[in-house]
Amino acid sequence: MTGDLDIEQPVTAVHQCIAAIPGVMAERTYPTVAAAGQALWAVLRTLPLGWDQAEAYRALLHDPGLLAGHLARGPQRLAFVMDGRSREVRLAYAG
Repeated sequence: MTGDLDIEQPVTAVHQCIAAIPGVMAERTYPTVAAAGQALWAVLRTLPLGWDQAEAYRALLHDPGLLAGHLARGPQRLAFVMDGRSREVRLAYAG
């Protein structure tokens, strides 16, 4: 093993992903990590996020390799605040 992340396939391999932002974007299955990241960013960029948070989401969701690396560790839940309520972005490999 060469590190904490021990996988046999490249992290950019094609996997279906499930993405949702409860109360904002309904759960949907996407054919690839890249497609899920693009769909999430299309919604998140329209929300009233602070600059730092928006930039962090943009960087993560525009890099399929980075996003796949996080998903290889398990489903991801990323929090943000909107209208005084805590919300979350949910992303996981399908199946």
